[in-house]
Amino acid sequence: MSAEPTTPDLAALTRRSFASASRRDWDAVMSQFAPDAVWDARELHTFGGEAASRGLVEDWTYSAVHVWRAGASVSITSYNEVDEARAAGERLAESRG
Repeated sequence: MSAEPTTPDLAALTRRSFASASRRDWDAVMSQFAPDAVWDARELHTFGGEAASRGLVEDWTYSAVHVWRAGASVSITSYNEVDEARAAGERLAESRG
């Protein structure tokens, strides 16, 4: 039996994504997105698909809440305020048990 965990470390995936963005390594950032990922930039608009999401990643830095599936980011919601993002993330975590 494999010693590999069945659930990916979501905090580690998010840290890796932000570390890649800090290095401006957009290929590494985009490698973590699911092909059908959606990025909701709240006050701007929703960016769907890889090309649109990549443009947003390259142009903007936000406080964001990620939803992961099978090690790939499937949904990101950006907030202007860190506290707003933190509260939304906590609500999401509570709703998922």
